[in-house]
Amino acid sequence: LVWVRGTSILLSGDIKLYVASQHAKAWLLHNKHLWSTLAHPELVTTQTHFPVLIHSVPMDADPKSENFIADFMAENGIAKAKIASARWLVKPNGGVAHGSIIMNFTSKQVANLVEKGHIFIENSISQRDEHDKMMTQCFNCQELGHIAH
Repeated sequence: LVWVRGTSILLSGDIKLYVASQHAKAWLLHNKHLWSTLAHPELVTTQTHFPVLIHSVPMDADPKSENFIADFMAENGIAKAKIASARWLVKPNGGVAHGSIIMNFTSKQVANLVEKGHIFIENSISQRDEHDKMMTQCFNCQELGHIAH
């Protein structure tokens, strides 16, 4: 049994729960698909993704294509179910030979292995980092959801 001490609704629309212990927090995160519909039938939980930033990817690659993901998995020994999506960090433009992609994994263990191990793309070793997603925030008014122009 987990006791929730309080809740708050974030600007993004997400609900934040305050619990008494780290054990309760871990249980809620691990079992979120079990308890969320019991709390409210319209409460939706999303699949947790663990993003990794991979550098030195050739610009002629298409990270959204099934072929790219299949080749990446074959070169690095990663199961298909572990990769949720991949996209360019910045839109590709002419004149640049390599860029960075964000690859979202469904397993934290696989994401940690990718961050700490050697990653190969088209038989070349690539550098990688943990990608920390931040909400879009205006630097003028400090509100979320838009940027200053």
